[in-house]
Amino acid sequence: MIRKYGLYATWVIAMLATFGSLYLNEVQSFPLCRLCWYQKICMYPLSIITGLAAWRGYLGIATYLLPQTLIGFVLALFQIVLQSFSIRGFVPIQICIPGPDCAETIAFGIQPLALPALSIAAFFCINVLLFSIHYTTKKEFSNEQR
Repeated sequence: MIRKYGLYATWVIAMLATFGSLYLNEVQSFPLCRLCWYQKICMYPLSIITGLAAWRGYLGIATYLLPQTLIGFVLALFQIVLQSFSIRGFVPIQICIPGPDCAETIAFGIQPLALPALSIAAFFCINVLLFSIHYTTKKEFSNEQR
């Protein structure tokens, strides 16, 4: 099942994250900090690459996309840690200055969320899917070798 629909699910998540980010930035005029831009750099190509790979059925792309998605996940995690320290009054690094305060929350469903929380959720889901695609592809390849 993951072999058949894993890349499509990855593509859908990447497209939702890309269009959600574009909507917040361009339509809602939600300002983004430097770390948010770096996360965009990691996310936007995924919507094109995973779509093409899913269409062609190329599961080997998961191996090549994992470093990019892991970097995006680490950036989002780092930003959440920075926000949690700044909320407590201790800011170890002024990475988002100069720029907007990305700790602003967005009304999303029941509870308002910060943009990095949405980003880390998307990167987490994509990483889980890519790891499972990579594992099943590697396992099947090793079974064929025998």
